Amino acid sequence: MITISDGTDTFSPILVTGYESASETRNIAHTIIGRPDPDYYLGGESSRTGTLSFMLPSSAALDVAAAILAGASVFTLVDSVVPEVDMTFVRDGSMRRRRGRTRGSWMLEVGFREVVS
Repeated sequence: MITISDGTDTFSPILVTGYESASETRNIAHTIIGRPDPDYYLGGESSRTGTLSFMLPSSAALDVAAAILAGASVFTLVDSVVPEVDMTFVRDGSMRRRRGRTRGSWMLEVGFREVVS
């Protein structure tokens, strides 16, 4: 089971149909005049950013999910089958809606940035 919640409202898509994430290094090189090698600030890795895609069973379920995700909130994603995608996140970027391939289903795609507490 998959749940996405803002702490008050929750929706459960049928399926996470897409998950893509990336992170970037926060290392910074400082060029030192007269030296061939720079000094480095080792900043570690950033939190995940990416795109989540969900399948929803109807246009009404799509409207509920989109309304929840349109809020200015921090969201929690819990997937009991694939716990590697569990995270706390905020929306980052666009939200796209499209018809699904199975009768009556709808797809919702949202950009995210993981929030690490």
